[in-house]
Order: sequence, then structure tokens, then C-alpha cells
Amino acid sequence: MPAQSVTPPPTATQPPPSLEPTPTATTVPKLAATFRDFVRDDVAPALAAGDIAFFEQRAIAEHIVCVPENTPSLPGGPSCQTVGDEFDGFLLGVYRGELFVEPLEESLDWIHRLETEEAVGASDNFGDAMRQVYAIGVPPASWVIEDGHSNLIEDRQYYATALTALIDRPEDFSPSRFPDAIRVVLILNWIPAEEGFRLASIVSADVTGDDLLGFGADTWPLWEPYRP
Repeated sequence: MPAQSVTPPPTATQPPPSLEPTPTATTVPKLAATFRDFVRDDVAPALAAGDIAFFEQRAIAEHIVCVPENTPSLPGGPSCQTVGDEFDGFLLGVYRGELFVEPLEESLDWIHRLETEEAVGASDNFGDAMRQVYAIGVPPASWVIEDGHSNLIEDRQYYATALTALIDRPEDFSPSRFPDAIRVVLILNWIPAEEGFRLASIVSADVTGDDLLGFGADTWPLWEPYRP
């Protein structure tokens, strides 16, 4: 598909340089087909079953030790509050916001809440409340980090899944603005590796979930609807 002119909104992640693949004209289509199979055969069933271990086993995490240089935390850095804290860090971002290295377990909680906080019986323009893979992104639909912020770029060999669900309105959300359930969207960014696709980061959107799925002419055409 030819490159399209888009207005890149902040949204997702770039794998560590040491893990970056080298795309070629032949590997991209082959990997794209493999990724579609991976989503259908592995990601979607794991999401439906609430199998968080599936995502944990494939996550790229780095052991973090909080030192004076990274405490308190800075955008793009580890989420450190106290010198001496240690945790397995994972890239977690907020749509149209900052990216941090958060504890892996807390990052995966974003996926788990799609199940535990499901607004049973609710629906909106994007479907019912049930957690689902909404769309997948293959080259040239690529989500990377540049200068500590997330952006959409083209012609890179990164892969993504857009997960979504309707969840009950959190207690700290204004009932006047969010009277009922809210649409949550998670962008899971994957990179190809010898052992299969690895989970490089998660970017979340709750207040802006409808906005993310409603990209329209700006960005969403670069993605493809997920079809089991």
C-alpha cells in the first residue's frame, strides 16, 4: 500500500535498538501474514480466556533499580519514587500523553481490567462490552517512540493489536461527563523475534478511547479491521 499523508497522533512504542528488526521487501509481507495468524491463533484466544500469563511470557522487560539519577521519575524513564526500589520494567504509555517504564505486573493489569471491569450489557458505536481485538497494524501502519513521545510513522517493521472493551465507569470519573460505561482501548506493540512475536509496549486510552477508534481519515485506514 503506498505511503499516505497523515497527521501523526502520539500513541505507541519503539522496541529497544538492540531488538529492532531489519525489514526487507520480502520479509515484510511474509511477517505480516505470520502476524495475522499469530493474532488469530494466540492473541485473540488469550484475550478471550483472560490468559494474562500469555502476555507476560512474551513481554520484553528490563530489571530496574531506582537510583538518585532516575528518582523521582522523568518522562520516558523508569517509574521510580524511592531510591533502592527494584522491579521488572515494561514500557507503558498513555495515548496523547507520556511514556514510562512501569512495573510489568501493573502494566499487564491494563489488559486484565478489560475482563474484570467489563460493563456487562453495555454497548456503543464500536460494539458491545466484551473485550476484543478490534484491529491490527502491520507495515506501513507502525507505532514507535521518538524523543520520548509516541508517534505513528510509516515504513517500519513493527506490528500492533488494538484491544478494546467497555468497562464500568471508574469512581474517580465524573458521572456528568461519563454517565455510563467508558470505551477503553489498548494498543499492544509487538516486534518479531526468533521465538515469535514479543510484546514491546502497551499504550492505553480510556478518556480518549472513542477518539482513538474514531481516527477516520487521519490514521485508522492504515490499520485493518481484525477478522477471525
